Amino acid sequence: MRNPEAVGQQLDSLQALMGEIVDYAGIFPPGNLPLEEAVKNYRKYLDDTDNWMLRSFVLPIAKLNEVEKYMDLFSNEKQINFSLVLSKTNTAEEFITVCKKDKEEATRFLNKYKDCTNVISLEVPLPPVEVTENILQAVSEVSNALKAKAFCEMTKPLSATWIDDMKKTLASLQRFNIENPNNELGYKLRMGGVRAELFPTTEQVAHALKESIDRKIEIKFTAGLHHPVRFYSDDVQTKMHGFLNLFCGYMFQYLFNLNLNELEAILQDENETNFVFSNNQIQWKEYKVSLEMIKHIRQKMLCSFGSCSFDEPREDLRKLNIMK
Repeated sequence: MRNPEAVGQQLDSLQALMGEIVDYAGIFPPGNLPLEEAVKNYRKYLDDTDNWMLRSFVLPIAKLNEVEKYMDLFSNEKQINFSLVLSKTNTAEEFITVCKKDKEEATRFLNKYKDCTNVISLEVPLPPVEVTENILQAVSEVSNALKAKAFCEMTKPLSATWIDDMKKTLASLQRFNIENPNNELGYKLRMGGVRAELFPTTEQVAHALKESIDRKIEIKFTAGLHHPVRFYSDDVQTKMHGFLNLFCGYMFQYLFNLNLNELEAILQDENETNFVFSNNQIQWKEYKVSLEMIKHIRQKMLCSFGSCSFDEPREDLRKLNIMK
């Protein structure tokens, strides 16, 4: 249960932006926690005063059998909300096979623990091949079985053709969504990793945000977003994207149809004082987004981000005096 008193201490605009925004991915790099520790962390976070920011526990479907021994930590009152990750593949044929296998395993698990579990999203690393209708139909079948929205990640490398590849992938998703309005698929964008070359440029990110908005495809993010504002990381020897830059950039793009240079300026901003929160709006320089529009965009189009740390995002927001 959310803590009404703790939520009430925060600005309404911050609540709207950060409510159920973090998918806790403690077992993934760079956290790499043992499964037991990560699951116990998640259970602890459910009772934390900041639990209003927590959305789900990210787990590969292939590890569901390993999590069974910890399911007695949860109950109907304290459920574990999963973002389940489909197994990675390299070919279309392999992908279709894995979809069937993972669907059966996830369904078995959910039937066994239906009183204390819920799947709120399915994360799908697409094979690095042309995205066909058969591939997306296989995703849809898993999504339907789990009653969870699927977010598809393009796994092709960050090469010179990445922007064109991304646009083709989103065009395929858009076609599928138009033909299947009752089971629309979302897009998952990877924002970093443990090495500098795994971080997309602000140009690539700007194109991805604009493309997803123009094609009306809901988006979620993963990796590289532990901190609110863009900064240079000595650990990975590159600039890491900030989740305030990213989410504010998305909202202002959604509202004002910025050109790519304007959107990149928001994504590149390293001055935290430019992100101004008041009770009824968020402002970046001359751009403002109202409380009602923040709620609308978050609910309809701007889902969440995966992070191996639930502590760093909120600790940093407190250091910036944005969060109490």
